[in-house]
Amino acid sequence: MKVPRLNLSRITRLAGFSLVLAVVLTATGAAFGQTTDGVRVIDIKYIFDHHPGFRSAMEGLKKDFDASAQRVQQERNAIMNLEKQLKDLNPGSDNYRQLDETLARRKADWKIEGDRQLKEFRNRESQILWNVYYQIQTEVEKYCKTNNVGLVLQFNGDPVDYTKPPEVVKGIGRNIVWVAPNRDITPHVLQAIVKNPVVPAVSDDRSRPQPGVPPQPNGLRQ
Repeated sequence: MKVPRLNLSRITRLAGFSLVLAVVLTATGAAFGQTTDGVRVIDIKYIFDHHPGFRSAMEGLKKDFDASAQRVQQERNAIMNLEKQLKDLNPGSDNYRQLDETLARRKADWKIEGDRQLKEFRNRESQILWNVYYQIQTEVEKYCKTNNVGLVLQFNGDPVDYTKPPEVVKGIGRNIVWVAPNRDITPHVLQAIVKNPVVPAVSDDRSRPQPGVPPQPNGLRQ
């Protein structure tokens, strides 16, 4: 059995980067006369798992997807029936030619419609994910401004199952090894979101700065 190799140097670099970033940000705040209350962490995955609006939106998406898939399958079954009819016809007859042309059109339309619907559902799923993340960003920004927090790092608070080697490897590779409970703002953000669980809509104006991301001068931000 091949034992997976851990890239400890990469893990160390990532952890070191997070620490340096926190120090630099805190020092920058002090230089401008602002006092920041250190660093906080948040478990984004946990919020997604417990976000009532997200679950509702995804369940609605799945319901629509299942209905769409059923219609696509019904058309596929109809095409298969026509193919069976085609086999019973004389290849040189007019009926054969007409049915063959009908089959070609319906197959092409079936594939185009299937691809279109799949793309539509992927876009809807992506929009739901982004809208929830945008909501999380907004609540994090409110908390940081209220409590003078200079940096929030994402972490995974799921317990590690030591009986499963892949999970052990992932656990060892986590950037944050330990955090004090009072530094975890996950419960606070989730509570704020639960009060307004509806998944919000986000403007299509991509030039508008996102929460926590300051606009860059002279068009440096692409």
